[in-house]
Amino acid sequence: MNPNRSTRTPTARLVSATLEDVKAFRTSKGGRDAMDNSGKQPMVLELKLTKDLKRRDFRRKAKALEALGRDGKLIKTKPPKRGNPVKKYRKDTVKRIEQRYAGNPTLMKKMLKKFDSSQSGVDPRSVTKRDQYMEPDHIHELQLGGKDEAANLRWMDSRTNRLLGGDINVALSGVPEGTPIIVRIV
Repeated sequence: MNPNRSTRTPTARLVSATLEDVKAFRTSKGGRDAMDNSGKQPMVLELKLTKDLKRRDFRRKAKALEALGRDGKLIKTKPPKRGNPVKKYRKDTVKRIEQRYAGNPTLMKKMLKKFDSSQSGVDPRSVTKRDQYMEPDHIHELQLGGKDEAANLRWMDSRTNRLLGGDINVALSGVPEGTPIIVRIV
């Protein structure tokens, strides 16, 4: 368990859907009933920017999840084990950096420090500062029905990615699989 966890403000919390949320969910799904085909009422996941997160990355992630929720594409699911797409995405990025900066080894080393843990000397599991390290983020969270594929990945500040993903996971604990999720940015 992260010792800083108890002293910081969580970035995500789950609240019951209000009538307004249900109407928005119904409208975005093309006028169908507010419940999905499983018959479950949607839950609202509130995301909040805190000082621990990189603003740009949080906004980009939160806006993407908000749109997916409006479209009825966020469903609480058991995430599959992460596979090769993340490793391949990282490897491809490192390869592009090496090709692009082949003539400038100093700049190449600087760029690789952000994206390749073997170059940075940073253990990605123990990142403590924003902008210390970048890692692939699933735009459509795996725990919300996203696919583990390259098209669903983009680079994000490691600390922001881990705190936000972890807080979403904690907020969704106890929510039955198949429950539709609506995201609200507060």
